[in-house]
Amino acid sequence: MGMVRVAVVYFSKSTKTISDQAKALAASIEARGAQVDLIDGSKTHDAKLTGHHFLAIGCDVRSLFKGTLPRELKGFLANSGLISGKRSMAWVSSAPVGAQRTLLQLMRAMEGEGMLIRTSEVLAKPEDGTIAGRRLKIDGLTVS
Repeated sequence: MGMVRVAVVYFSKSTKTISDQAKALAASIEARGAQVDLIDGSKTHDAKLTGHHFLAIGCDVRSLFKGTLPRELKGFLANSGLISGKRSMAWVSSAPVGAQRTLLQLMRAMEGEGMLIRTSEVLAKPEDGTIAGRRLKIDGLTVS
């Protein structure tokens, strides 16, 4: 297998936290030897994820009790190429209330596209993205 390709896709409403977490996650996976594409799903609508070996999808919490996902997320996943069977990680940015429900909805949306969720996390601060990226089990990469 050639270079391992990973896509870190995030959906941000307004907080810088989720983009900082995504950047930290991407940097720590890249440090392990993967080629990483960082994609802002709120701004990019035509990303193709077919060629990636692993996908990390994250979003911020939009509602306290409903677990509302970003409006553009389902369309993004539906139009991102062949992602069924892809190993993946789901993560949400920590919130006082609603993070677990949002994470559950995100995992449902990803599984609905046939993605295989290897791990799911609630990340509180950008450094948590670095830690998660270091211990993420990605075929072809060693865990540091």
